[in-house]
Amino acid sequence: MHTFYVYILANKRHGMLYSGFTNSLIRSVYEHRKGLLSGYTKKHSIKKLVYYKKFVDFEQAINCGKHIKEMGKDDKNDLVEQLYPALIDKYYDIGGDDEYEFYEKQISCYRKEFAYK
Repeated sequence: MHTFYVYILANKRHGMLYSGFTNSLIRSVYEHRKGLLSGYTKKHSIKKLVYYKKFVDFEQAINCGKHIKEMGKDDKNDLVEQLYPALIDKYYDIGGDDEYEFYEKQISCYRKEFAYK
């Protein structure tokens, strides 16, 4: 059985937001935190995991991800604040760790092999 996640990252309260979809929440958030992915999150230092939702059905996860992507910034902020008013970084609550040196090498290899074109 596969698990899928929809998540929102933030740089600060009422700041920049990023929403994403993944099958490995810890890996994806780790990549954003370490700046392994160039782009919006790296440019704006968006690293706090402030919202996530777990799915076992791929279609439900995709639909939820699309819905969140279509939401405006204020609506996303409201969604996050309803669940986590203090805007606490949930990365460590899900088992995330900043000391994945060996993991970083695996991610780099993975990204080179499956780079977006």
